Amino acid sequence: MINTLFNNILREWPTWVAIFIVYTLWWVILDHYEIVPFASVFLILILTFHGSVQHELIHGHPTNNQKINDLFIKFINTHILLIIIMPI
Repeated sequence: MINTLFNNILREWPTWVAIFIVYTLWWVILDHYEIVPFASVFLILILTFHGSVQHELIHGHPTNNQKINDLFIKFINTHILLIIIMPI
């Protein structure tokens, strides 16, 4: 069981990195859009990358448990919407 979990983590590390990068970029650009030149262009590129991450989450990556993947989708997308709708 532990060996299978470890192998799954090693196999899925690119997906974990992609998730971290895309949501970090969302946060940085949306939080500093006034000072980032061409922020709208960056947001379009990030949106494309975000679609790829969502595709991976829907199709069983990075975990084999779809409920956990669905929680990632709901939790992270809700926070992105809150950043857009209710900026601090």
